[in-house]
Amino acid sequence: MNAAVAEKYPSLTRRIVERGDEIIAHGLHMDALHHSGIDPQLEAERVSETLTTLRSITGQPISGWLSPGKSQSFQTPDLLADNGIRYMCDWVNDCLPYTFNTLGDSLVALPLSTELEDSFILLNNLHSMDSYVEQVTDAMTFLRKEASQKGGRMLALSIHPWLIGQPHRIRQFETLIQTLTQHEDVWCANASEIIDSAGF
Repeated sequence: MNAAVAEKYPSLTRRIVERGDEIIAHGLHMDALHHSGIDPQLEAERVSETLTTLRSITGQPISGWLSPGKSQSFQTPDLLADNGIRYMCDWVNDCLPYTFNTLGDSLVALPLSTELEDSFILLNNLHSMDSYVEQVTDAMTFLRKEASQKGGRMLALSIHPWLIGQPHRIRQFETLIQTLTQHEDVWCANASEIIDSAGF
């Protein structure tokens, strides 16, 4: 959640918090990008303002970060560590969490698979909803088999309610969630639970 959404929709934010969901910081707003050309002081202010706003409104410690557009500058990880962030989700160069060194405290890189994002499959690749369901189901089948041989694996589903929640898609998405969660060896966990269970 970005800070602007939390400020503009306090009732929605309260409902998410009351439901027990973990909120991950998603920057100030979608036009406040982090990139190599940004003024370092401006970026530091953006990170600080984002986290101060979200922590104040939600009452949560806010220990995770996903940059708008998954874009970072060279100093973004250092700023995140300096502001009490434990993990970031911008780096999609692996399929399992790993330690990411900064100038201060280390972070955990918790990759979110771009390949399985609803927007990537439905909007970028122009695949059907049936294809989206098939791709996610295939990924789960493969990862469950691999996990049985090599230990836990992570299947992150990044979804956008304005896209996946459309009347002609939501039924299939709900069926997909039921399919994913019907197996005893599938654990639905938030990011902090995954990091804690992995011993970071």
